[in-house]
Amino acid sequence: MGRKLDLFMLDLEKLFEEFLRERRYLKNISPNTEKFYRQSWTAYKKYSSLELELSKGQLNNWVITMREAGVTPKSCNTFISAINAYVHWLYDSELIPRRIGATLIKLPDPTPTAVSEKTVQRLSNFKPQSKGQFRTHTVLSLLIDTGMRIDEALSAKLKDVDLDQSLITITGKGGRKRTIPISFEMRKRLYVWIKKRGDNPCPFLFPTSTYNRMEYHNYRRDLHVILKKLEIEERIHPHAFRHYFAITFLRKGGDLFRLSKILGHANLSVTEIYLSSMPTVAISEAHRQFSPLVQN
Repeated sequence: MGRKLDLFMLDLEKLFEEFLRERRYLKNISPNTEKFYRQSWTAYKKYSSLELELSKGQLNNWVITMREAGVTPKSCNTFISAINAYVHWLYDSELIPRRIGATLIKLPDPTPTAVSEKTVQRLSNFKPQSKGQFRTHTVLSLLIDTGMRIDEALSAKLKDVDLDQSLITITGKGGRKRTIPISFEMRKRLYVWIKKRGDNPCPFLFPTSTYNRMEYHNYRRDLHVILKKLEIEERIHPHAFRHYFAITFLRKGGDLFRLSKILGHANLSVTEIYLSSMPTVAISEAHRQFSPLVQN
């Protein structure tokens, strides 16, 4: 029995590599997405009962085992999405007789993280001293000014910055490119950073001293140094600035459609999450400004 299970899993391993190969060359997935698929496959092997026949019940038992082991519902859902994609590929490839998949865990409506206006202003007004601090602060300014994701900022290419038109082109989720505007102040900060960046041959806008792309964990470390210098005790995730940008955009009268385009959301319902988390005081401010009874 054990030998049959080993052979079964070995076949699935080979098929999984073929699945990734197709995703890589036909779907043009990014290295990060491929890494995510591999992490999900590792989770499947670790927590699956490895029954001979794939079934919806077997997949759901895998999810139950993960939950019993303490894996968070959110992490479970990310693994489920990847394994379901693989299992659907098996069906589309006529390797299994039925289209099956594990059931996603119902999660509460997400509440975006927030950062205070005061904290944002203190961070924005920080005067960097070293080249490393200039890099960290310029990335931070870009997050505040555009609402882009931290990975989008760290993946931005120098050639895609258009200071003349105050635009920057970035690659978002799914490899989708979008061009977004930057403010006059952000253009000044990017101009200063590009001069300090010098002739570093790395194609990325924010390279390391070893000519590589700056990694997320290194940015979190450098951001923490600035927070400590300013004696800011809040535990701030870079995504908080995306939330801050979205709320500020809406509070100042921006509309959901344009915000969705700037943030790179494929679905407007995702953008609506920010609207639902807008403080009552901000809604009141907008009402006072746009009510038909208000005399201009």
